[in-house]
Amino acid sequence: VLAPEDSAPAVSPPPLTDSLTDRPRLSIAPGLADIFNDEAHAHLDTLAREFSLLELCPADPTKHEMYRAAHTLAGIAGTVGITSVNRLSRALEHALMRRNHCAHPDDLDALATIQQTIETLSIMLDDIVGNHEPAFDETWMDALVALYPAEVVSATPTGVAATGDAVPVLVTPAGETPAEE
Repeated sequence: VLAPEDSAPAVSPPPLTDSLTDRPRLSIAPGLADIFNDEAHAHLDTLAREFSLLELCPADPTKHEMYRAAHTLAGIAGTVGITSVNRLSRALEHALMRRNHCAHPDDLDALATIQQTIETLSIMLDDIVGNHEPAFDETWMDALVALYPAEVVSATPTGVAATGDAVPVLVTPAGETPAEE
C-alpha cells in the first residue's frame, strides 16, 4: 500500500473538475453509449482490482489481465470515437507493459501515477455515462510516457529475452530462438 507521502505522482496534472455544461454532449447513439459504458466499466473494474493486488506486492510483474483491460478499453473507446479515453488507455497499456521489463517496477511514484490514471479514467467514464465528452489533460499522457522509459527498460540478462508475460525465453547469439529438441 502506498504511503501518503509516497503517493504523489512525478507529474501532477490539474484535476478534471470543470463544469459538465461547458463540455459538448457525446455524439454517439444512446444504445451504443450504453454498450460502451457497460464494457468500459468492466475493464475499469479489472484495472482497479489488478492495481490493488499490485499495491500489495509492488515488485510483482504486471499481470496480463491488467494491460489487456487497458488495451481493450482503448480499443472500444477508439471504436466509438471517444479519442481521449482511447489515447489515455493506450498510454496506460504501454506503460504497464514497459513496467515488466524495467529495473525498478516497484517505483512508488510510478505506481501512484498509474493509480491516478485509473482514477482519471473512472472520472472520464462517469462523464460519458452523463452523455458528455470527457475532460482530458495532455499532461497525463506525458506522465505515462515518462514512466519506465524505453532506455532503461531492458533489465533482461544477456542471452534471455522476456515475453509480454515476463517469462524468459532463451535466445541464440544470432537473436533466434533455439529449436526444441
